Amino acid sequence: MAQRKIEFSDEEDNNASKVVEDIYEAYNKQYNPAPHDRESFSTYLYDGGQVVGGIEGHSSWNWMFIKMIAIQEKYRRHGYGLQLLNKAENEAIKRKCTGIYLVTTSFQAPDFYQKAGYEEFGRLENYLPGHQMILFKKKLSCRT
Repeated sequence: MAQRKIEFSDEEDNNASKVVEDIYEAYNKQYNPAPHDRESFSTYLYDGGQVVGGIEGHSSWNWMFIKMIAIQEKYRRHGYGLQLLNKAENEAIKRKCTGIYLVTTSFQAPDFYQKAGYEEFGRLENYLPGHQMILFKKKLSCRT
């Protein structure tokens, strides 16, 4: 009989990761047969051909996840963040998502998300010393 062991690594092993993902997917399909197809998206803000900001994420299981939104300092407070967020929301609607969720920190822009209609649904204190991780979600309008 082969000896079992558990190994930690600082790097992802693509082959091992695929095996674990397949186990994960097979287990989840017992409870939710809907496909877990993850579709990525990205939208970028350009100035003179140069990327100066953007938003990236993915959708799966009827929800869109915003991985990150970032805009260079001099382009902030001009409405570009909201425009990028709106583009993601419109894409989520096209993909028939029921909502969007994201993770941010207390020093980033939690007020921005609240003003855009996002609702806090979780907080992890001292995620970074003196700062919190904040989870936000937004339900989207009914879709066909």
